[in-house]
Amino acid sequence: MAGCMAGDLEWGPEGSLTRFLADENKKVIKAMLRSVWRPADPLDAQQEWWVRQKRDRKEKACILVLQAHVRLADKVQLYVQDKQKQASEHLEVQALANCTILLTLSEPLSAPPSPSWDWEVLVDNTSPRGITREPSSRCPG
Repeated sequence: MAGCMAGDLEWGPEGSLTRFLADENKKVIKAMLRSVWRPADPLDAQQEWWVRQKRDRKEKACILVLQAHVRLADKVQLYVQDKQKQASEHLEVQALANCTILLTLSEPLSAPPSPSWDWEVLVDNTSPRGITREPSSRCPG
């Protein structure tokens, strides 16, 4: 603020700083007088209004914190349920795979080896068809 003296409180279109504060106090008092409560002293009105404002802000802040905690708890619950579902699906798939492998290994051949079998074809791993078996009905699923 160029050109201002040290003791000069003039700033902006409001006039002096003290007048600005007085105007703000009047606004607070008018707001209180418009409400239901009627104070005996305007200073009591101002103090009471600030107390209510502080209480309201504190309540709003508490509500916001509680809402944030509820949202976080919901997200954590969904995350835990998802992980449990993934784990149970993994166990089901693993059990099915183990059952299929064990049954395949434990099943006897459908017919005894015949002297007319072409043993070279059975050993040939490069064949495009390979050896296939019918799936067993002993496994669940």
